[in-house]
Amino acid sequence: MDIVFRFSSQDIGKVKQLIKDHRKDRFVVDRIRRNVGLGRPSITPSRCWHVHMMCLLTTRQRSGPKSPVYQFLASEPFALDLATVRREKRNAKYVATVLKKFGGIQRYNDIGTEVSDNLQWFDGGEWKALKARLNSLSTRRGYKPERDTAMWLSDNFTGFGPKQSRNFLQALGLTRYEIPIDSRVTDWLRNDFKFPLAVGSKALNDPDYYGFVNDAIREMCKEVGTYPCVLDAVLFSRVDKGSWEGVKPIF
Repeated sequence: MDIVFRFSSQDIGKVKQLIKDHRKDRFVVDRIRRNVGLGRPSITPSRCWHVHMMCLLTTRQRSGPKSPVYQFLASEPFALDLATVRREKRNAKYVATVLKKFGGIQRYNDIGTEVSDNLQWFDGGEWKALKARLNSLSTRRGYKPERDTAMWLSDNFTGFGPKQSRNFLQALGLTRYEIPIDSRVTDWLRNDFKFPLAVGSKALNDPDYYGFVNDAIREMCKEVGTYPCVLDAVLFSRVDKGSWEGVKPIF
């Protein structure tokens, strides 16, 4: 069965204007440079670990530039870098203690367990498989390789679902078509774009339905003449109202 997405000229005009209004925002400029241009950071174990931490920490909690989550992730040196967590024998408890002590961060016990599980996977010989998949996205452009890799990540990283697996890839600068559909995106789809189907978190937990909504966003962006990763940045910046100006980008 084929599904055809059709968008009115009013729909397309609204999205074009939205992008025009925010295209020069710092957050959007950084996203275009990293995911569309040539500004992608190198794929290293430490970089992947930090982005993985970002995905776990931003699950179900605020991550704007003034949030405790952002402040923790942007701190230098990063308190839970790969080398530090590796040194701790009771790493789950250590991670939870560090996050609790920092303050304002939820789920610290769950995150500690997730980090411990993922470190075992990461150090159990899987880094080569991960790096090979990530490197392949540098040459295999298109939504299908991006989606396949996101699904693989969901299957292998504890604490990752459809959203955070795409968040991981997007933050590394590897994706243009598959985006993390968070509350910023769903609120806009429901309230401004009048998307006719359910886009709540429960529905989007289903990988197939998540893919269906992402297909709709991709087709809409094709009509507009932009990439979904750019629209995602626009919606992110729109909600945070320019508060990313002069702030170190980590998402």
